[in-house]
Amino acid sequence: MLRSLVGSEMCIRDSLYKGHTATVRSISLSPNGQFLATGCDDHLIRIFEVQTGRLIKRYDLGGPIQQVIFNPAPSLNILVASVEYSIVFIVPTFANHQIVNDRSLHFLRATQNIEASEKPTGPVAGLVSAQGGGIVQTAIDADEAAYDPSRDLDDVEEKEKRADFIDATPRERAAGVVLKVNVHAKAKRLTFHNKGDYLCALCPKDHVKYRQTIMLQLSKRKVFCPFRKFSEVVTDCKFHPKEPLFFLSTTNSVRCYNLLAHKLQKKYKAYGGITTCLTVHPDGDNFLVGDTTNHTIWYDCDFSDKPYKRMKSHHGVVNAVEYHRNTDAYPLFASGASDGQVHVFHGMVYDDYTKNALIVPVKILRHSRPVYDVAWHPSLPWVFTSTEDGTVCCWTE
Repeated sequence: MLRSLVGSEMCIRDSLYKGHTATVRSISLSPNGQFLATGCDDHLIRIFEVQTGRLIKRYDLGGPIQQVIFNPAPSLNILVASVEYSIVFIVPTFANHQIVNDRSLHFLRATQNIEASEKPTGPVAGLVSAQGGGIVQTAIDADEAAYDPSRDLDDVEEKEKRADFIDATPRERAAGVVLKVNVHAKAKRLTFHNKGDYLCALCPKDHVKYRQTIMLQLSKRKVFCPFRKFSEVVTDCKFHPKEPLFFLSTTNSVRCYNLLAHKLQKKYKAYGGITTCLTVHPDGDNFLVGDTTNHTIWYDCDFSDKPYKRMKSHHGVVNAVEYHRNTDAYPLFASGASDGQVHVFHGMVYDDYTKNALIVPVKILRHSRPVYDVAWHPSLPWVFTSTEDGTVCCWTE
């Protein structure tokens, strides 16, 4: 495996997904790996077909997109975006079968029919330019600007309300937006539980500290803040893939909470700078943290509360770290930083607890501008990167 990755065929920049005019802060792939969603400071979400690079749909949400993320459950077709003071739920009907779309609407308790309102544009819909290859202006959806921006919750009138579920207007429904959740502060990070029912949103600039971490149970439209006595500033969070554990990174530590026992299970020390990003290994026994001192830090949950290995390979702030989802076939992880580089590593975790994880550098992918997000294809050794100049790249073997 490692030999094939180190060879000359590794990491050819296969595709460029263009169109954005500002920093692309977030990218996400659908559970089947067929579609790529990008969120940008130009207020647009674009959805591309991965294999062909064609623009299928775009949404104008009226503000900078902080993050986009697909629901990881294969039985659901839901795209979630954080923009200003809202969390927006979209059902891109072209991305899956009608049965899955109906199930997604029922899951969000938004069962009104939107089936005929969202159709693929551009070459998919048969609208091409005179040259026969590009997308013309008339091929872009008229529903692009249907979203109506929401204001933040009023801190005086609704001080005790953590978040507010709001059904989309008929115009928004026609564009595919089915639900909005308004919060008190700008949601910077979103993360799903593997089963797709729970969503956690981080609002680090909320002056009420316990409202920095908001959890939503989508099927029942419940909102709760799990940490009532919390004073630190949060930076990222992830659910454990197999157990009822929740990892929360703050400026100087990573906390692991047991959600069933309602207690702090373990606190991991973060040395040096402020933590910026977090990702958990699919097996759940290891996790990675990036920080402002250019380090990518590997923690072994069974080893110690101190880092197993600190890798200073970047020359800028580490903005993104990500494991490949299928580590049995591709034991890989990547880190992207403001120095314009993405470092790909081989990270083998053994079932034998007497063996430590094996970490080997594989490749450096170079960009001309800072890298803001990294994502792996769910079933192939392809890595996607987004940069400050609005370009999203696909690197293949």
